[in-house]
Amino acid sequence: CGALCEFVAARTSRAGGTVTRAQAVQLAREAGAEDALCASLDQLLAAGERAAFAPARGGDASNARTQAAALLQSLTRLSWKRRAAEVLEDAA
Repeated sequence: CGALCEFVAARTSRAGGTVTRAQAVQLAREAGAEDALCASLDQLLAAGERAAFAPARGGDASNARTQAAALLQSLTRLSWKRRAAEVLEDAA
């Protein structure tokens, strides 16, 4: 899912590499993202998946970087909800 999913994971106190494309879009929606921003995020993440798994159909990397930078600016302004810290209990 890449850097954008890592950004969402960090903003919501989730472990890196654990947020899927669908979760990233849902969490952005929960943080107050409008439909257009969610659609842009989903489209860019889908393009990244295509580039990773079918490089010949991946698209323009330069354009993707420009779109990602613009998305990050918008995503930064959202009201992210961090997960409550989990308390570990001794099993002993």
